[in-house]
Amino acid sequence: MDSIDPRPQPRRGEADTDDRFDVLRARYRQRLGGDRTALRGLRTELRRAEADAAPAQEKLRMLAHRMAGAAALFADRGICSAASALESAAMAALEAHADKDDAKLWRAARALTALLDRTDDAVSAVVDPGKADHGRFDHVKADLDGDCRSR
Repeated sequence: MDSIDPRPQPRRGEADTDDRFDVLRARYRQRLGGDRTALRGLRTELRRAEADAAPAQEKLRMLAHRMAGAAALFADRGICSAASALESAAMAALEAHADKDDAKLWRAARALTALLDRTDDAVSAVVDPGKADHGRFDHVKADLDGDCRSR
């Protein structure tokens, strides 16, 4: 007997593909915690840089590039935009031979860190709704709906 559901039914294998993509998306969300830790570590490395900030700036650029690409794959526009901004700021700092106190680079690094903190809190609230402080997450949707123009 045919279904009365007017929506098209997934073809054989499509549901499996959706399930696998959901698994990959969950892994991406988990990886954001590690990215946040790495970003904090690189901010500390940059803050402590003595004469040459370029190695820390390059590491920040590489991390931001990787994060922006992953975020683009999962349509996470907020992370993609913030990571792209950090990548651009790091490239500009490198090209200008900026010191460790480059304001644009620090502004972008702080913005991405703050977004990762909020995103991690929101993901934790979904996993454990009892811990949710729902008022704290009103801004997350707006952040995630931002525009990632460079991807």
